[in-house]
Amino acid sequence: MNSESRYAKEIDNFINNVNNGCFNNVRILINIIDGQDNKYKVNDIAIIDDKSDNCNLLNDLKYKIKKLNEKIKNSGFNWNIFYLYKELIQILKELGFNYFRGQNDKWELVPSILRYKLYKDDVSQKFELKYKKISERFEDIKYYDLEQLKNTKTKRDEVSFFEKRNTELGILQHYGFPTPLLDITQNPYVALLFMCSDSHNNNGSKRFDAFNIDEEKHSENNIFSLSYIDRRNKRINVQRGEFLDFSKFQELNSKKIKIKKIDHVTIVIQYNVISGFDEYLSKYLDLVLDSRPINDEKIQSKISEIEDRYNFNIFDRKKVVSIIKSENSDTKIAFIQFLYSSIKKYISSGIYKYVNEDLKNKLNEFEYRESDLYPDMEKQLEYMERKYRKD
Repeated sequence: MNSESRYAKEIDNFINNVNNGCFNNVRILINIIDGQDNKYKVNDIAIIDDKSDNCNLLNDLKYKIKKLNEKIKNSGFNWNIFYLYKELIQILKELGFNYFRGQNDKWELVPSILRYKLYKDDVSQKFELKYKKISERFEDIKYYDLEQLKNTKTKRDEVSFFEKRNTELGILQHYGFPTPLLDITQNPYVALLFMCSDSHNNNGSKRFDAFNIDEEKHSENNIFSLSYIDRRNKRINVQRGEFLDFSKFQELNSKKIKIKKIDHVTIVIQYNVISGFDEYLSKYLDLVLDSRPINDEKIQSKISEIEDRYNFNIFDRKKVVSIIKSENSDTKIAFIQFLYSSIKKYISSGIYKYVNEDLKNKLNEFEYRESDLYPDMEKQLEYMERKYRKD
């Protein structure tokens, strides 16, 4: 095993240890299928992963989600995805969940410094050195050495140390430097806004996380960490943000402190592309595999059925007609494989785009806009420049 693979394995093991050691994890799946006018329809909600040690949480969630599924089924109309999240947020709040996180990529609960596919391993291994060097070059950043924890006498002293340190690390993160911190917010709609902020990501990998955090207990016995209000970091004040600090996990283990787990729910969306896809693909397959003579007009008509249904024309029609009329079975089989993967990818991307747009539009109606999350001049100027840029 080379050093890069070994490093990746070590990171994966560490992340798994943090997630299993610090959280009671439950994963909820929103299933969507084809709706009218090429849009989506919320089919149902399911608990797909219930690793939580908290049986009361599981039972409460199962009961409330069962009721919500009945509400969806009996409503007689297609639910806008925003209102479904609104219902789920209400359920979570009723169960005591008070911190949230939204992200528009595939990462699990992993801080930026541990995303080894993005950064070289020395970013995490030499983080302390880099943090210290930054503090020496910029007087606004103060360095809090983890060695200072040896001098703390009480749990409150230790908590205070991490609060001060993470206030500084929050500044670094604000400027894009990878840190061991994960942002969380008290406002679930801010989390939703982060989840759908990247309109180019339409692969369905977005996720919404909710946490039931006791600020005092979990500051002392888990990786939750408060930060100070600081004039240098306007974003975190507007975003009502705090942190999960993965560097605290090692400290808790080294001192053999019993971790008090945080209840954690993850919500993800899955589009069942097969639900509205088989019948149209089968028409193409019948067309391709039919050994009887067939005229161009019929081929064109069948192709139009698929293109009109999904509102796309990603294939060269003349080439498709040529393949369909070909007597070479290998050519046809290769085309079928290409056809399946291409249509599936295209349809999925389109459906997830509708979901993302619906979320953003509704959030905007309720005065939640991405530009409001970044009050600093650098970002505000960027948003202003976008308004005048040609598409």
